[in-house]
Amino acid sequence: MACVGAIALAGMLIGSLVLTPYADHYGRRIMNMVFLTLMTFSMWLFLAAMVVFQSYWLLIIAAFIGGGVAIPLCAVMICYATELSTHDMMNFCTGISFFCEALTSILIGLYFMYFKDCAVFYLIISIGLTIFLILYIIIAKESPHFSFKTRKY
Repeated sequence: MACVGAIALAGMLIGSLVLTPYADHYGRRIMNMVFLTLMTFSMWLFLAAMVVFQSYWLLIIAAFIGGGVAIPLCAVMICYATELSTHDMMNFCTGISFFCEALTSILIGLYFMYFKDCAVFYLIISIGLTIFLILYIIIAKESPHFSFKTRKY
């Protein structure tokens, strides 16, 4: 499993250098949808690799895709949330984002410490990401930064 973690870290490095700048060019909403779609796909692929196909190579591909979009997704989502907030609420939104990331890390650690069932964990994550992606596509609007940049505001 250490190889899978190393592949995910390599994906994070490449994704953060290559994918993040596209958010300024194509817009934060569109890139968040692309990143969320790829992250959701990688979680479903990870689940399928573990449960259905029991394929180590699919596991590595899923780890690389998930790692590749993890850092850009967090960075662009935080930028998106702070751009939609007022100046007074910006620190609060950033703090909530970091708090949710830390809470997620703690909950993941507790889950694996007590339950140790990776398949159920990835099933829950995959379903949650799918629901969030659908809601995000329906509800989210483009950030003011990109709208001003493209003169659509």
